[in-house]
Amino acid sequence: MKKFLPSYNFVRIVTFISILLLFLGVSVYDSPVYAKMKAMDEDSLSQVEGQEGITLDLNLTVSTVVTGFSFGNDLTSALAQSINVGTLTVGNGAGGGYGINTNLTIDVGTNTTDHTTWVYLNGLVLPSNDSGICISANDISVTVNSTTWTLGNIDITGLYMGRSLTTVTPNYIAGDAPWLSLSGSPSGGGGVVFYAGLGLYINNVKFAYTTDSMNMSGIYIYGASPDIASGTPASWPALTGNMQIGGVFKTYDIHGNVTGTYNAGPATFDVGSNTGSSTGTEVSFNLPMATSIRVKDFQMDSTHDFGPMALDNLIIYRNTVTFRNL
Repeated sequence: MKKFLPSYNFVRIVTFISILLLFLGVSVYDSPVYAKMKAMDEDSLSQVEGQEGITLDLNLTVSTVVTGFSFGNDLTSALAQSINVGTLTVGNGAGGGYGINTNLTIDVGTNTTDHTTWVYLNGLVLPSNDSGICISANDISVTVNSTTWTLGNIDITGLYMGRSLTTVTPNYIAGDAPWLSLSGSPSGGGGVVFYAGLGLYINNVKFAYTTDSMNMSGIYIYGASPDIASGTPASWPALTGNMQIGGVFKTYDIHGNVTGTYNAGPATFDVGSNTGSSTGTEVSFNLPMATSIRVKDFQMDSTHDFGPMALDNLIIYRNTVTFRNL
């Protein structure tokens, strides 16, 4: 892979992946805009009116196999740019499906201050068994102007979302069930604003390119906390709480002491026009978050073992990324 990909249209694919990751990487905290939902604070709750939503009792087994798909622009053209996957498999890793047995809540409410309508989804906890969710994407490649670059294979095994795990060391104790609360832009534009939350554990992620590979095992994505423990993974305490995107975050002094709170507001995603550019279109998102991430072991090939990694109490009050001239 010594060639560089041209950027003029392919950045649209990168933008799509970035946006997709935002929703896959959502977190958990008390949002300020619920309609008869769990409140974050009394001031925000007093601004919301709405009716009770609906609850779906999900009890099913999920198994998916997709043989060949591509995402790109005008795939019939010789100038097409696309990301291609040979085979995508989602299941329990043993040829069967993973179970879902949970209540999914869908609620709608209106903020009485700016009159925006919010949709709230909560309770998608999975899987219901201890086998975990396994995702395999094989023969991943990128095609640009009839030239194809091979990226390799990705295998994710033992993924758990929103549920406590006492079968791993250290234990992961989930907080609230995963949720997402989103609305249109209060200004009436074409953007989306959202708060979200999630606790996540993944047993293993492996990326392989021909004979080379990268492997991460024991991945925890959980809540930010000033209580930071060092040492080997066997000595880590139970990891608790939920990652948070948007909302009210704690503030700290240089010694790590809590000094107050800061309302970072919601995460935002906007598509608009740049009047100072001939091409015009821009995509911009802001992703304030509070989280902790730990990995029990990280390896490059079989000969380079970097051991455990910890990123504790990461607070990002503002995180803006803009793609220009699309």
